[in-house]
Amino acid sequence: AAAPRIFAGESVALHAETGSGKTLAFLAPLLARCKLGVPRQVLLLVPSHQLALQTLDIADALREAGADGSAGGSGGALPLAELLRSAKPEDRSQSLASQQAEILIATGAQLAALLPTLTSHSAATCQLRSNLKTVVIDEVDAQLQLPPSLAGRPAMHRRVARDRYLGRSALGQALRLVLARGRRGGRARPGSTAGNGRKGDLSPQSGSTR
Repeated sequence: AAAPRIFAGESVALHAETGSGKTLAFLAPLLARCKLGVPRQVLLLVPSHQLALQTLDIADALREAGADGSAGGSGGALPLAELLRSAKPEDRSQSLASQQAEILIATGAQLAALLPTLTSHSAATCQLRSNLKTVVIDEVDAQLQLPPSLAGRPAMHRRVARDRYLGRSALGQALRLVLARGRRGGRARPGSTAGNGRKGDLSPQSGSTR
């Protein structure tokens, strides 16, 4: 049910049990709607390196199935997915520019680590969002959560307080930069397993879980 809406470019929140095929459900339509040869159209954020590798394996399997015409594939070329490469702070902008796959898979920690580069090098920000059409936040409750020291505070029971804290976190700030609307360019849309489309809402309750 989610695939047609994702293919149409809608903002979608998916709720499903682990192992139910949610990754396949959002990757297949995203691969289908990417334009070949246009880098970094999809930024896919996952909570761990292990899950990043698993997601890349699924993307590669879908690509191979489409290339040989199996599993309903057309037999034509399909977009590539790759992992965001780690780099020294001074090399991150150049490293990002060199990644040409249509789908870029990264952990939330990697994007948070890019914050100094995104704030100090406008070229890096432009590179990341120039062709960006979709941002996927997998296991959003694991990636955008309050530390235990704050989670139990009564004030944090209010969405506005949670959003304020999460928005000031390194990952929250990096996401805002990535999703920000430029003067001339468009804005990347939160895609499958992202938030519910509310402006400025970073609370995990508005997103999906895995």
